[in-house]
Amino acid sequence: MKTVKAKNMAELREGVLQMFADVQDDPKRCLQAHEIGNLAGKVVGMCKIHLERAALNKVKSDGDWDRFIAG
Repeated sequence: MKTVKAKNMAELREGVLQMFADVQDDPKRCLQAHEIGNLAGKVVGMCKIHLERAALNKVKSDGDWDRFIAG
């Protein structure tokens, strides 16, 4: 199985949607989909924290997180 790394939020979304389609085709993958959903949620939460921190500090969002979010 090939390891795929999401380079940005769009790729993360596509990966989650692909896993959803995979589960519809093969319900045995439900546990794997659950874990991917949990991890995707954690990544989204980290992005949210990054943006909130930038807003609180009144600075422009930049760096790796910003490239991941905006990419």
